[in-house]
Amino acid sequence: AASSTAGGGAGAGPVAPSATATSSTATSTSTSTATAAGAKLISSIQEDRALYQSILLFMAMSKDRPRGSGPSPRPPPSIPEGFYWKDYPALEDLLHASMAEYYALSVNRRQSKDQQLFNNRLVRQVRECASACGWAFHPVFSDDRRLRDRVRCFFKTHIANAKKRLNTMLKRPERSLAVLEGLVRDAAAASEDGGGEDAAEME
Repeated sequence: AASSTAGGGAGAGPVAPSATATSSTATSTSTSTATAAGAKLISSIQEDRALYQSILLFMAMSKDRPRGSGPSPRPPPSIPEGFYWKDYPALEDLLHASMAEYYALSVNRRQSKDQQLFNNRLVRQVRECASACGWAFHPVFSDDRRLRDRVRCFFKTHIANAKKRLNTMLKRPERSLAVLEGLVRDAAAASEDGGGEDAAEME
């Protein structure tokens, strides 16, 4: 009888999976693991209100402000009624430095004497900073209430923008899992230092 061809016939052993098949399986497993990790992280952020608020505040207070590659143009000495804080970097830096205290008072001592004193002091510091830089506010801001409103809008806008960015990341975790993991760690560290206020109270 004719002998079986090499490697053929009923007596042939099992065929080893190809390198392509092995790679495909490993990739699929890795993707599934990442998807499960992402789902777990999103669930923990959405269900833990304190964690969500801590991340939100951390993002609002640490967001990098875009700067041009060259020197910023010198702003006009007269600060107009519809001015943007970013056009006056010294004033913007002052408000950024005051964020943590502003948010804490907004949550823990809303409408208290402490908050009123802080707001009045901050408005005074803004005026002094502007004067030191050679800037003068439009006459409409001679009323401190108008300037206080602009300061409050600055902080509320940062919270709103942070919430928009965070919610976008939560909806598309496959693109930002590493960023979310980093935010959880950083927000937790910030909370230990006294952060973690309820940002929803400041909207």
